[in-house]
Amino acid sequence: MLSSMAFAVLVLGAVFGLGLVSVCIVMLLGYAIVKDGSRAAYNAVGRFFGSGCKVTMGEGVMTVRQIVPVLELATAMGEFEHRFDWKRESLQLLGVPVPFSSKEAECSHVYIAKSGFDLRDQACVFRFSPVGGVSFLARLFGGNRLDVHVSIPKPRILSVESLVMRIEDRSGWIEFWNALSEEDRHGIASEMFSRSRGHIAKSGKCLLIEAQQRLESGLRTVLPAAVGAVDIEWLENPRAFEFEYSGENWELPVKNHSEELANEE
Repeated sequence: MLSSMAFAVLVLGAVFGLGLVSVCIVMLLGYAIVKDGSRAAYNAVGRFFGSGCKVTMGEGVMTVRQIVPVLELATAMGEFEHRFDWKRESLQLLGVPVPFSSKEAECSHVYIAKSGFDLRDQACVFRFSPVGGVSFLARLFGGNRLDVHVSIPKPRILSVESLVMRIEDRSGWIEFWNALSEEDRHGIASEMFSRSRGHIAKSGKCLLIEAQQRLESGLRTVLPAAVGAVDIEWLENPRAFEFEYSGENWELPVKNHSEELANEE
């Protein structure tokens, strides 16, 4: 009788011990899944890019693609002024220049440029690779150790807002009859917008660099500790200076050169 009870107790103890071990194994596996570096990185990247992007992942490759028209991420803004002199050569009569028929204007254009990222045509891709030489227990309790290679298109000028455009007639007092017409001014304004693209391509490079630095710094900050080396490859962006203008209102000058001379006298 006692031997039967002892046997039953041993069986129950064995079952309990086996159950306890099974629970521990399940908990350890669950903990290992939670500590999985790729999953933590996936969540961190999703939060960083926000709801404006769709993040997909499979076999160690994570793709981030923009799903909104404008992505407000790591943007940089700056105000610039572009100045240039406009001149129309003298009219010709039978091949001979007509005296006092040339026109000149001093032009200035103040605008705000905004740079950032457009991931609609070119997606941002993360490629994770496990770090070798880490024991099973280290991976179990410390999580997977990963290196990541990120390929992302370089930033671009997203928009340019024209603040003030001034066209000042520089005709002298002797050419008062040859002042700029409304047609001249609108033609000069169109030329100024065309020229400003080249101006932005030179002056706006600092904004592209700033946006690039902001995104790289942000990524390195949000990636979890499980991610070791972060290698960022910046892809050339052929649309870096393809942008739309807004606020194309320009201000007519209050006075021309002849009026300035009169005031000086």
